[in-house]
Amino acid sequence: SSMFPVFCDMESSGGGWTLIQHRFDGSTSFNRTWDEYKNGFGKLTEEFWLGNDKINLLTKAKNMSLRIEIEDFEGVKEYAHYDHFHVANESQQYRLSIGGYSGTAGNAMQFSKTYNHDQQLFTTPDRDNDRYPSGNCGAYYSSGWWFDAC
Repeated sequence: SSMFPVFCDMESSGGGWTLIQHRFDGSTSFNRTWDEYKNGFGKLTEEFWLGNDKINLLTKAKNMSLRIEIEDFEGVKEYAHYDHFHVANESQQYRLSIGGYSGTAGNAMQFSKTYNHDQQLFTTPDRDNDRYPSGNCGAYYSSGWWFDAC
């Protein structure tokens, strides 16, 4: 079934944002397997990863945008907005396509010609798809992500 519950942020930047990840207190481990990132984990009201299959479903039909919000321990908030955001399906290793940055947080997804998350395949501690020749960035950072290098 392609129906699934999501958490909608109705406050940030005019509202209507579907959360795909929420991390704030470290209560949920993100050191997970490929299958866990595929299907999602955690609780929508707490810390979670929505799931790569679901993110693919949400981003495949039309061009979507991505908003990343970060907040420090003093309550200072910054954001990064990307006009283009798409995650491919599992047969394409959930390749990330992202671009069109604006915001205050800095462009961490494309921060140099050497380190660029755009067009990277998804990597988890148990599945190494990154371009780093000396190891697995997912294992190094105990997390799944579209790592280029680490």
